[in-house]
Amino acid sequence: MKSPNHQYHIQDFCLIIKSLYPHKETVNKYKTLLHKYGEHHLTLRQTEQLEQLIKAITILHQNQREQSHWGIIYTEQEDIYIALSLMEREISQQPEILLSVPERRFYNQLKMTYNEKPFTRKEASILTQKSKTNTWWKLWELETKGLIKKVGGTKNRGYYYQLK
Repeated sequence: MKSPNHQYHIQDFCLIIKSLYPHKETVNKYKTLLHKYGEHHLTLRQTEQLEQLIKAITILHQNQREQSHWGIIYTEQEDIYIALSLMEREISQQPEILLSVPERRFYNQLKMTYNEKPFTRKEASILTQKSKTNTWWKLWELETKGLIKKVGGTKNRGYYYQLK
């Protein structure tokens, strides 16, 4: 069970990492995407806290991250997923934050039509007016990011998908 002061624990964690590694710098490739998402779904405080947490997690995983020859550490999607899972109480959204604009549009179209119901690739293709290949690609992306799941079907007859 998480304590009621969970946000303060996150702030303390960020301060500890910052004091352990005061001169480490990070570059978040996904910062503009976070700001676009934050304008609609997060308060300014939540956006800033999320950025601090992502930076702390990136520094914590610096040995597994790409670094420039100046020692700047680059944020990966995994760092954002970890930060979102730690802030799930403050952010009640799925990790839709990592979707590109076309993927988010595709996901929102599916969400409006098939909120709880299973659907096939063909139904999604007709709904979104995308080709068979593009629809398959978008469904695969959403599945790997954990936003939809296969709930039935076979390889020969097609799969049924459902939003998580």
